[in-house]
Amino acid sequence: MTEQVANLEELFTAEIKKPFFYKLSLTDVQNNNKDIFESMRKIYMTGLMIRHGNQATQSVNIQALSKDNINDINQYMLSIGIKTNYKVYTSSDIDLLYRKFLYNIEDFADLSVITIVDWKTQYIQSIKLNVTNNNMDTLTQIKDTLQKHTAANYFLKMQPPEELQDYAIIVTTPDNIYHIISFEFAKLGDYSKPYCAEQHRDIIKYRRE
Repeated sequence: MTEQVANLEELFTAEIKKPFFYKLSLTDVQNNNKDIFESMRKIYMTGLMIRHGNQATQSVNIQALSKDNINDINQYMLSIGIKTNYKVYTSSDIDLLYRKFLYNIEDFADLSVITIVDWKTQYIQSIKLNVTNNNMDTLTQIKDTLQKHTAANYFLKMQPPEELQDYAIIVTTPDNIYHIISFEFAKLGDYSKPYCAEQHRDIIKYRRE
């Protein structure tokens, strides 16, 4: 049986529970991915502030977070059925994301690619794509390819987010390190807790006021 969580203060000050321990009911959610992401973002950032931030100033120093801190919050999120993807990218990492994307599209018809590269590091800073002859097939191919390069699109912002995992919290620190946090519904089958279809439906409920 899952339990109803009363409020976020109770959730993040209690001991960490097993995945799917709580039933989460989200208010003011229109059951679209943007609203769902915003609710998950608020829950996550509230948890960070309560567990590892400064409640007086309502702030979190993301540079001071350790792997254990991040895992701590991720386990709390799992207790309400939400899987958190937290990744840190350097300029080198982003350059690699860009290049993998470009290798996949460089042979598309009627497509020209312009990149701005940092001369000293040779890292790609930005990409501009130009499709000529109104080639709709190429435009469709680019869109389909971007769906396979979600991480690259976090930085490129070429394709508006559609799926829940396309939305992300992006935090850039002064030393040009990028913290990317995204969410998805955890899959019951990935964890050892027995479940049934009825329980799965009851894990997270969305309701409108």
